[in-house]
Amino acid sequence: MAEDVAEDVAQDVAEQEETTPELSALERFAVRYFERREAKLPAAEDDAVHVLDAEERRALRRIETGVVVRAALIGAVTAALAALVEIEAEPLLGPDPDAASTGQLVEYWLVVGGAIGLAAVVEIALLYWDSLRSVHALSRAAGLPLFRGQAQVEGTGLALARAALELPNPRTSEGIDAHREVSKLWLVTVGLAYKLKVGVTSFLIKALIRRAAGRATVRAYLVWVGVPVTAFWDAVVAWRVIREARLRAMGPSAAAEIAHALFEGDAPLSEDAQRVALQAVGGCIVSTRDAHPNLMALLHAIEAHVGRPDDLPLDDSEALLAGMAALEPAERLRVLEVMIVAAVLDGRLAREERRLIERAQAVCGRQGIAGVKRLRRRFIAGHAFTEEEVESALGAAR
Repeated sequence: MAEDVAEDVAQDVAEQEETTPELSALERFAVRYFERREAKLPAAEDDAVHVLDAEERRALRRIETGVVVRAALIGAVTAALAALVEIEAEPLLGPDPDAASTGQLVEYWLVVGGAIGLAAVVEIALLYWDSLRSVHALSRAAGLPLFRGQAQVEGTGLALARAALELPNPRTSEGIDAHREVSKLWLVTVGLAYKLKVGVTSFLIKALIRRAAGRATVRAYLVWVGVPVTAFWDAVVAWRVIREARLRAMGPSAAAEIAHALFEGDAPLSEDAQRVALQAVGGCIVSTRDAHPNLMALLHAIEAHVGRPDDLPLDDSEALLAGMAALEPAERLRVLEVMIVAAVLDGRLAREERRLIERAQAVCGRQGIAGVKRLRRRFIAGHAFTEEEVESALGAAR
């Protein structure tokens, strides 16, 4: 039965993609790259991808370690090459660099700036290539049939491509505006902080060197600051990319299996409870400010069981909580289970999402977030959920 639901979810994703904007050039390139690599290999075994055995975990650790180490090396080598060009170009500033003329400075920065730009292009190209190659290897190691029909091409394959290239998820999907409750100032601040991380780190390290060293020593060391800084940030980004790819590879099968357990194993939910269960997933999307593909897969999986009314708002947290309060106590807990599963599937527990869960727990007469954190760690590690663990994540009775 779970396999049938997974096929229905994949078909729903394919139909939805037909109404979404055309893919960007980077997305098309990444998906075609995955297709070409997949075509050269035997078909992947279709198993419960979110449940990893010991051999799969070892394989994933090797892939994850390799991509982080290679990213650090790529960053270090490209930054070192740019530093070497800067050292070789220093004679262009004349005998006293601090007194260099405007013409000398222009010539110097044309050479150095060109080298930095070229190094950055090579660095990004190598990082993207290695990221795509590693993400595909990860999907194979996890046993994910990446391109089982057009639905998988447009669904899981596209989600992994976006992860590999660090492309954002769509802001709106299935009528849900992930930024509906977000301050515009917060969005601008986060974007600027992300773009400036390498520059700010380099500036702080250079400031420390200036304070700790004499003037004669400063110029010799500052040129090399970018090497460890670039290596560090490239490694961090690579770790984030491969971790996110692992989550996206495991998400769709987990969503299908969990939705089957929640909506087929017990007595059918009332129509009102079905509506609120769908709103619970939407509430998690809004509170995390991200239409994560795993949450969209869960939404599709639930719709495969209960359908979806056309007039149902999915991005209104207050309507969700009011709807929960109007349900019978047993159905409130079932909806809370859906919310907790949704909070787990994207691998993180954002502050606003935690607050939403705590408010929902209060409606249900429960409290305590520790069980949700344990469930999240189990999912990230590739362990199956047990009924007892999901019930424990609901929290203790008040």
